[in-house]
Amino acid sequence: MFQILNWDYREKDNAVAFQFESATHGHFTETVTFPEVCRLGAVIDTPECRALVDLAAFYVGISYYKTAAENRLVSKLALSCSSQASVVALYTDGLGEFYARNALDFPPDLTVEIPQLSPNTIESLTLHTREASHPEPLNPIVAFGGGKDSHVALSLLQRAAIEYTVVSVVLAEAVKERLAAMTDQTIHWIHRTIDPRLITLNQSDDVYNGHIPITAINSVLLSIMAMGTGANAVVFSNERGASVATREYRGHPVNHQYSKSLEFEQYYRKALWSIAENRLDYFSVLRGYSELWIARYAATEVTGQHHRMASCNRNFVFSGPKALPSHQRWCGQCSKCVFSAIIFAPHLSKAEFIALFDADILNDADNITHANNLTGLGTAKPWECVGDMQDTASSIAVLSDHAEWSDSVVVSSLIKTLPAHYDVEQLKQRYDEQLVSYTQNCVPDALQQTLLAAL
Repeated sequence: MFQILNWDYREKDNAVAFQFESATHGHFTETVTFPEVCRLGAVIDTPECRALVDLAAFYVGISYYKTAAENRLVSKLALSCSSQASVVALYTDGLGEFYARNALDFPPDLTVEIPQLSPNTIESLTLHTREASHPEPLNPIVAFGGGKDSHVALSLLQRAAIEYTVVSVVLAEAVKERLAAMTDQTIHWIHRTIDPRLITLNQSDDVYNGHIPITAINSVLLSIMAMGTGANAVVFSNERGASVATREYRGHPVNHQYSKSLEFEQYYRKALWSIAENRLDYFSVLRGYSELWIARYAATEVTGQHHRMASCNRNFVFSGPKALPSHQRWCGQCSKCVFSAIIFAPHLSKAEFIALFDADILNDADNITHANNLTGLGTAKPWECVGDMQDTASSIAVLSDHAEWSDSVVVSSLIKTLPAHYDVEQLKQRYDEQLVSYTQNCVPDALQQTLLAAL
């Protein structure tokens, strides 16, 4: 049994201490500290804020639940129906990769025992009704992760003349330093202090370990901050490819990016609506766009940030052989770097490409295996935040006709095997279509016009 216990607000530190109990591994405490600009003490006793922090307890608790993946999730904290649905989604589909990589049952045999709030909120409204009541004008806080998506999102909000506050959730000072170097804008920091026992256990063979739906955790923490700052929206930068499953496991789709998907965005929006109605909105500003469009925009419209942006996860590895030197932003040898290189290359000269990545990534034969897996020609799509395999294959097809890129090692190798799996001309057509298409999303109508114009 895994229990979500009561939480405490610590006024002196402007922090919330979340408490958990694992039948297998005992008691855990995680403290989340909010910046001074977040006047949490002024709102912490309101029903809306307390309900949101209650929900955050379940989201944060997933980091500790996974140590034993016990088959009962229990709490005395009451949630609305919509909030409960989002919790069940997170502990099942949100942990799909975790279950798969630990060879556990999926879907899991999980019993969830959470008291239900009295139905005094508008649980039955559809998202269409919700979308008609966005708070205006927008005054959002925006999640920042340092990569191309974050930079494109900020640029689009600037085009729409929307004032915003940039926020990042960090686990260590070293992460904070890396993120601060990835933008010229002021970042406000939410600090998560992980229970030291979890860190020790994760270094042993006594626990399960693996990927968790971190975007969901960040989403609810930014929502709490929004309540404490008077912001009326929380904005993320998840594009439509995040909704595509990574692999199948035991006959079920599993998505590495589940908490970035449109499905989870809708779960969370309904939960937030049940808590705060139209007081606080939540949406992904890039949802309608493809990764191919985002790469073009980042390559051609956000050039002033090329020396800062980085979508390589090794930026956040601080010890051991995988740690990046302080002057490096891209390792040039992982699936995320190779994916970024493939979709950026059509819009950059070789000199611009080298200036951005500080490496000739597509001319490295060691990256052919990554490229094969990214395009569906290899063994499996990587467990990473990378785009749709057909989109990536489409970019290879386009690069094969490009004077500066056709003879690069990765492109010349893949174009030989691509025709056995795809119609190359159809891939090129798909590429063009993905640059102009715009699909289902939850963006407010007023902002939508700016986003459509950006196409």
